[in-house]
Amino acid sequence: VLLDLVEKAPSPEEAAPVWDFLVGERIVESLLEQTRIDIPLVRRFVQRLGPTAASILLDAALVFDDAKTRAQFYELLQSFGDEVGAVAARRIPDAAPVIQREFLALLGRLNTLPPNFSPRDYLGNADGLVRREAVKLLLRDPAARDDRPGVARSSPGVARSRSAG
Repeated sequence: VLLDLVEKAPSPEEAAPVWDFLVGERIVESLLEQTRIDIPLVRRFVQRLGPTAASILLDAALVFDDAKTRAQFYELLQSFGDEVGAVAARRIPDAAPVIQREFLALLGRLNTLPPNFSPRDYLGNADGLVRREAVKLLLRDPAARDDRPGVARSSPGVARSRSAG
């Protein structure tokens, strides 16, 4: 109801006190702590917050077991564009392998990789699916590739092409 007041306010100035209250009360975080998440309502809040919501959504993705819910978070994150890349990249090292893979895949859907991020860091990961996502990112960006023959193909768990021998 309060979000409706913000969205229907005659001017941003009139909506500001209510919006500031909602942000101060950490309503988005509260919505993400529910057992059943109202994704359309979360989407409305997140769209108003903009890229500053990236940390909130990424933190939520770290604790949700449901892959479909996480996929909806990633869709929201992707809508913010490249601004979320650095925030996601910082969380990859400490995440579980499934989340590492999903965060790498999210980075792959952005236009550019964040500065100071290298998919090479994940080529030696114990999880083959994480390595695969890292290779995809390397193949997408010729500048980040190691041009030595066979380097990417030699990573364990990465499928070889027919020409790879």
